[in-house]
Amino acid sequence: MKCFRGILVRLLPAMLCVLFAFWFPACSGISGSAGPGSTLERVDPEFGGEYLLYVPTGYNKAKSWPLVVVCPSSFPYSANQMLGDWASRAETHGFLIVVPAVRGVGGVFSPKSEKQVGLQRDDETRILAAVQHVRAGYTVSEDRIFIVGRSGGAYSALAVGLRHSNRFRAIGLLDPKFDAAFLADTRNRIDSDQPVYLQYDVDDALVGDQGRQCAEWLRMQGAAVREYNFGSVSKEGPDNTLRFFQDVVRKLPWIHIEAFAESPDRPLETRFRLRGSATPARIQWDFGNGQFDVTANPTRVFAKSGTYRVTVEVEYAGSKPARRTQEFSIPAASLPNQP
Repeated sequence: MKCFRGILVRLLPAMLCVLFAFWFPACSGISGSAGPGSTLERVDPEFGGEYLLYVPTGYNKAKSWPLVVVCPSSFPYSANQMLGDWASRAETHGFLIVVPAVRGVGGVFSPKSEKQVGLQRDDETRILAAVQHVRAGYTVSEDRIFIVGRSGGAYSALAVGLRHSNRFRAIGLLDPKFDAAFLADTRNRIDSDQPVYLQYDVDDALVGDQGRQCAEWLRMQGAAVREYNFGSVSKEGPDNTLRFFQDVVRKLPWIHIEAFAESPDRPLETRFRLRGSATPARIQWDFGNGQFDVTANPTRVFAKSGTYRVTVEVEYAGSKPARRTQEFSIPAASLPNQP
């Protein structure tokens, strides 16, 4: 008995640490290294958010590189653990990894919705700032930026990814924690053309039901749950998620429309900008007011303020035409300083 008590005393601190990390959410730790490439501990200069950046050994600034933003959770899916899971894939397939220090990771006892949404919005600011910081120093492919979240990290990954479909081409969720109340501010931002990958173990009593609820909620909101794979993430790692992102790039064109007011003095004069994954061979615009155009970035003057459904049809060499429709409020926002 004395021997058992001695072992228990020695193990008790470690057991308490594990239990604390499991039951209570915490900011993901940012430190360490993974893989043969460069692991850099960075701080974005605008908001002071910490993040890890993994640059594979084959990085060459002469070409554009995909970027995967990985949102960790608390124990056991820390920033270092998640980076380690993805680093070998980054070496093999050639992409950059950003692992931000996120706080909206929930917990077994979920916080009130107001507090959790506040943490997610703070994570949103830091994630976007980290992406912008990396883009300023590295050659990042604009149309190949992805976001992934596992367990509690899925809260912020999903909220940020859905709110910014013009930036994140696809979302990956692994064994996600889920609460629909935490996503109320995303309902009018969901883009049916943005693919969402969802994987969880359907037999897992802890996460299986939340994964199922997440999939059902996404479909009810019109989100594109393009692939639904019941399988153990622990056994397979991120390979299925990576294959999904590769399929998205190969099979689904990335098309987005942006609208800006040319000048405060001419609020109804609107410039439209087409952002896509390739240069189209043919373009056809329909501005929803009886006007049409065939140029890449046209300017149109609307007769009155209102909401307009703008459609652009593009055709790429060797492929079928693809169409994109978005609603815009006219007058639109002012033209930003950067393209």
